[in-house]
Amino acid sequence: MGFLGFGASNKKTINSAASSAAVNTANLYNQLLFSIPYRGMPITTEYNLHEYTRTYANNSLVFALIDWKASRASEIRPCLYEIKDKALAKEYRKFNGIYVSDYERKQLATLKERSYTEIDLSAVSATDLTYGKLKKLFRQPAPLFSWKQFVYHYMASRDVAGFCVIWANRVSKSLSKVNIESLNPLPSHLVQIIGGTQFEPIQGYKIINATYQKVLDVDSAFLLRNHSFNYDNQGGFLYGTPRIQAALNEIDTYKASKLRELYGFQTGDSTNILFPRDKEVSEAYNQQSPQEKQSFKDVILRMFGQKNRHNVAVSGFPLDAIRLDAPLSESRTQEAQKTIREILGAVWHINPVLLGSQEASSYNNLKEVSKISLRDGVFPEMRELCEALHEFVVQPSLKDHELQFDYDVFEEFSQDIKYQSEALRNMDFLSDNEKRAWLDYGPLADAKADVPRGLWGDGKVVGMAKEDSK
Repeated sequence: MGFLGFGASNKKTINSAASSAAVNTANLYNQLLFSIPYRGMPITTEYNLHEYTRTYANNSLVFALIDWKASRASEIRPCLYEIKDKALAKEYRKFNGIYVSDYERKQLATLKERSYTEIDLSAVSATDLTYGKLKKLFRQPAPLFSWKQFVYHYMASRDVAGFCVIWANRVSKSLSKVNIESLNPLPSHLVQIIGGTQFEPIQGYKIINATYQKVLDVDSAFLLRNHSFNYDNQGGFLYGTPRIQAALNEIDTYKASKLRELYGFQTGDSTNILFPRDKEVSEAYNQQSPQEKQSFKDVILRMFGQKNRHNVAVSGFPLDAIRLDAPLSESRTQEAQKTIREILGAVWHINPVLLGSQEASSYNNLKEVSKISLRDGVFPEMRELCEALHEFVVQPSLKDHELQFDYDVFEEFSQDIKYQSEALRNMDFLSDNEKRAWLDYGPLADAKADVPRGLWGDGKVVGMAKEDSK
């Protein structure tokens, strides 16, 4: 008894000491980062987030990139599962959302069946005390946000502002296991992070609008952000780095190139020389006095104005025109825009071909390009959102349950039946039922369907298969 009691007490003491050491180490790290704590004061950011929101609204290329990414992300649906095998579920979490090939997708689907039992929220009543609130939250997270709008706002906020704060409106007393009434993605350009102490750097969040201010407790919200190296003594790195900031120079250059293009469209951009087409008329025109020639130019100016002087005026004889410098200026502008699209595509991890580039080729190539852009540009931030929602919403209320996102909703990840069938046709080392299983078809009852076609000529093997089927 004493020995067992000593052992238990000693183990508890060691665990307590280890826990205290970990806390002290974490606090020391915070003290090194936040040398001057400003408790209750907003942490400042060096980025002009209001200007970035205008860039999102006014720059066609930036809007196209953010819209493609956020729109595709909003197609991903949340799914609730009850865990059957914790070890397998942990393995599934590692690979969900990072696969590309059909083989990986099928292996992951098999792993999911062994790991979880899906909770069909569509069949759950809204008044169900266990799952009713979750059904509502995953369909309409907030009164003004459907699930698609919720995800779109989250993704766009991280690109424009570098971070997104999601606030949970909780009820103090609820019969339901989940006490969250709504999940509200806050407008990042109106949010300030409130500094705390060296031990707890974030005290809360403040929304600042033209007519009101509201402070939210840190426990009622969670922060998702991009990485930042802005390690000042207040904690500016907590705001993350906006993608717009990373590509700001290229965005400004793209804007200048579009203005240059517009100027060329309005003014003709190049010098235009008009001359009579016929030699006789040309000789007669050259005999005109300078006053007569100037009078002809004045007619063009009065009719079409300075900006549109390139337009051809009405003439009593045929005219030809020569445009100077147009090919050089236009090619430089187009080359600059192409380069900028490639750079911004790299920043967003989205291939510019998906934005309507003329370099787009076949449908299959577009499908592969889109698949890679989804995996590299969309899924990582959605995986972060999934983990945060699980830890903040599901885990505190429902033990042995897990939230996962379904990334198979995209047509890009569905297998090409025709291509797969052609590939499987020549694989005689596989049986027909194995091939059908790969294409997600049910098995055939014929015993030969379980024997590889390469062995069909062997009567003994086929005979054994028939005996087994009996």
